[in-house]
Amino acid sequence: MLWKSWENMATYKDPKIKLITSIKERVAYKVLNAIELVYPKEQKVSFLDVLENRHSTREFAPMSISDLGGFLYLSCRTRSSERGELGLVYEKRNYPSAGALHSIDVIVSDNFSRNWYIYNSRQHTLDEISVAEREELQEFKESCFNILGNDKAGYLIWYVCDFERLACKYEFPETLAFRESGGLSAIQSLVSEYLNMSFCTLGANGSQYATCLSEQSKLLGVGTAIVGGKC
Repeated sequence: MLWKSWENMATYKDPKIKLITSIKERVAYKVLNAIELVYPKEQKVSFLDVLENRHSTREFAPMSISDLGGFLYLSCRTRSSERGELGLVYEKRNYPSAGALHSIDVIVSDNFSRNWYIYNSRQHTLDEISVAEREELQEFKESCFNILGNDKAGYLIWYVCDFERLACKYEFPETLAFRESGGLSAIQSLVSEYLNMSFCTLGANGSQYATCLSEQSKLLGVGTAIVGGKC
């Protein structure tokens, strides 16, 4: 079984830049309302201390939306953007992305709520999306928290790739999506340490549930994590 799994991974081809012939705008989620987020306060801690003290944590205390806002702002806000070839939008954020496309959306949900949000990295808001009645998503979230114990406080962070957007510029882009997810998760792990929060990357991807978020795009779940307050 392990060998078969390795064989499947070995079939992935190296991504190649291709001639852009069409563009894919960002996913148009059905947004119900937007929560304005606050900006983080500067912490008196050195980068070396953050780097040396960073570790995964499996215990989480409740965390406010304000604290979540600071975490998202430092890890994945859009610092700047511009239109390039054929109007394709390129962005600068605090983590690397193939072709500066930043095709991963950060989806967020509290363990004790049915609401789901997308982080709007350009406006620094949490936009509630109309999926609360999708039982599949609640089951997925429960399975993620069950990895650490379902009674945990905290927020599920779900990395969802707009695969069609990534494919605008690359042939065989599958591995690029997972590389970007790993880069984002690493940055969020460091940011959580800087802000004195608990953070743990999970093994779940949620690929089969991503279609619940939007039927207009080919979405791919490429990673999950949980963030919360320090106990």
